[in-house]
Amino acid sequence: MAGKVVIPKSILITPLVERFTAARCCWMDPVSLQPLSDAEAASKMRRAKRAGRGAAAMEPFPGVSSTGSVPDRTVYDSMTAGELVVTLFAVRCIHLCSGAQRDFALGINLAQVLFTGASRRARVQQVLLPALAAMDVGEPHHMTAPQWETVWLETLAPYFLNTVRKEPGSALAKQALQSLVDMAHRLPSLDPDRAMSYKITVTVAAEVEEDDALLRFASTMAQLGEAQSHDYAFALATWMRVHTLLYGNPSARQRLTAGELRAAVAKVHEARKRLKKVHLWGSVQQAVRSQVAEVLRALDEVADLPDTAVLQLPYKGRAEGPAASNITQAAAAAAGTDPEPPCDGCHLRFLHYLRCGGCRQRRYCSRACQVADWRGGHKEACKQMAEEAAAAARAAAEAEAGAAGAEAGQERVERA
Repeated sequence: MAGKVVIPKSILITPLVERFTAARCCWMDPVSLQPLSDAEAASKMRRAKRAGRGAAAMEPFPGVSSTGSVPDRTVYDSMTAGELVVTLFAVRCIHLCSGAQRDFALGINLAQVLFTGASRRARVQQVLLPALAAMDVGEPHHMTAPQWETVWLETLAPYFLNTVRKEPGSALAKQALQSLVDMAHRLPSLDPDRAMSYKITVTVAAEVEEDDALLRFASTMAQLGEAQSHDYAFALATWMRVHTLLYGNPSARQRLTAGELRAAVAKVHEARKRLKKVHLWGSVQQAVRSQVAEVLRALDEVADLPDTAVLQLPYKGRAEGPAASNITQAAAAAAGTDPEPPCDGCHLRFLHYLRCGGCRQRRYCSRACQVADWRGGHKEACKQMAEEAAAAARAAAEAEAGAAGAEAGQERVERA
């Protein structure tokens, strides 16, 4: 450090927009958790460095401090495009620096001002964002108005989401949820080919339990994420999609086999390896922790089923044994027929079976079930079952021949 402290940009810029944010990023004392000036922070850092190993915990850290004032909301009516950008950057830094409940309270106040007020929202969309889009045209870092709007919405959305989850049922939470729904409808239209455009939409669909929308948008997000090698988008959306397929109640039930479940989880595990290398897997895991646990539980429960096994949805587990088979009978029901007999090994139902090569009477979902049944007693019964089946076939053939002869005789009598 050579006696010089590198000051983070968040600490440099937040004082410029205090009248909008009512907070600033600053150095915090690790013991008292009180704000420090740049000079005080530099002094403490130098002392911690001289103290050597183990003193890092005593170094000041970037945090958030409230100014203790409530901004006059009329100041936002004259906010310039440049001030909007710096304010959004400050809000994002406040989120990253702390994330404590008190700091989210600061953020939700600002989010309400910049989004829930119809007149201010219109001014941002119709005046400030186009003004930003008119800057730096032709430069590599130039952003269009839809791109700026995406930044605006995705910066404010976490505060609304936190309010919905922390204060369920409150008037503030209901207002925040409505704002999230508006954002969820808007974001995909701004850049439909961008995988992360669907993150807020998928999250909101899960919050309001709209399984049809969740499946549709999670599928789109996963496809785009895979095509664009965006592991974060692919992993998050795939967990959400598979969980909804297994446990949700969409209006149009989709088909899911054990093999498809295994393939989806295998792909997302490969994405997880890459995300862990760049320290992003924790963020995905935090967002879908419960979904991951339930999908992995289902995967473990169907481990003995072949890939062709079609799971009965919504999935309710296999704890109750054969009577609670999760293999679908939808195909037989749609054809108006009785369901096929189950596998003679595991007693579960499948779309396709192997047959015993000896008696041709026993049915198996897999070679493993066939071997287990053979060792369990079918070896002794197979020859007898083959003889009984042959005798039954001969009797059926003789009966059919007799019926045909009788019908022919009846025809001759009628002609005579």
